[in-house]
Amino acid sequence: MLVVGAAALTGHVATSIVLILAVVAGLPHGATDAVVGRHVFRFFGSTWWLPFLAAYVGLAALVLGMWAALPTFMLATFLVLSVIHFGMQDGESKRASGSWFDVVAHGGAPIVVPALFHTVEVERLFSILAGQGGSTVLWLIAGPAVGIWVIAVAVVVYRASETGKPIASLLDLGLTSTLFAVAPPLVAFSFYFALLHTPRAFVSQHRRGSLPAMRQSLSLTAMACFLGFCIYYAGQKIDFDANVVRTSFMLLSALTVPHMALEYGARKLPTRTAISYERS
Repeated sequence: MLVVGAAALTGHVATSIVLILAVVAGLPHGATDAVVGRHVFRFFGSTWWLPFLAAYVGLAALVLGMWAALPTFMLATFLVLSVIHFGMQDGESKRASGSWFDVVAHGGAPIVVPALFHTVEVERLFSILAGQGGSTVLWLIAGPAVGIWVIAVAVVVYRASETGKPIASLLDLGLTSTLFAVAPPLVAFSFYFALLHTPRAFVSQHRRGSLPAMRQSLSLTAMACFLGFCIYYAGQKIDFDANVVRTSFMLLSALTVPHMALEYGARKLPTRTAISYERS
């Protein structure tokens, strides 16, 4: 029913509204960044939030600047980061083996499958984000990236047939791929981001004890929405549908880069100071 309902929403305005709702619903799961940041920058004592904000805002500003200066490069980079982020985050919930084959197979489905089944629509979206360079990025996905993804999927399927354990992982990969093959790209992404990726992130954060307080989560979400409004306002000269797409993906990339950097920094901490996410 989810796939059928998604496929029915073909109007651009309706799709844009669904995308807006999905992004707003999905933003709170990034509020844990403050909890992680407090630990990563804990050596600064009670003023940890100063270097945290400087690093976070600085990286977000760098990403937005890259979108303005090098949109094609930024689009390609964002897609690669999305594969890694989705693959690592969702792979944990899917109980996969955790190898890079799993990351590429699961994280690549939301990127590769739409490029194969909805080429014209994806090209339109990429042109909004990167102009003529969007065609180059689409060629890279529909060409070399497909080959890499197919190899990764083949390895994951082979390992599943050998061990018989990660069947749930294969079922999830099949359902995700079906959603992106049947539904329009933006609608499929909206359902995936809001109803699959975000809940899994919350479950993972709960297991680690890293869920922030409700007030903190709402505050950071409000700040992210304000940033999104600023991005939208800056591009208000273009039509609504295109501006929503531009705003959504620029906002997500501006938040994803510092989010991934924080997670990487937390993993690199010495074992004896491994992050516990305790609230002080």
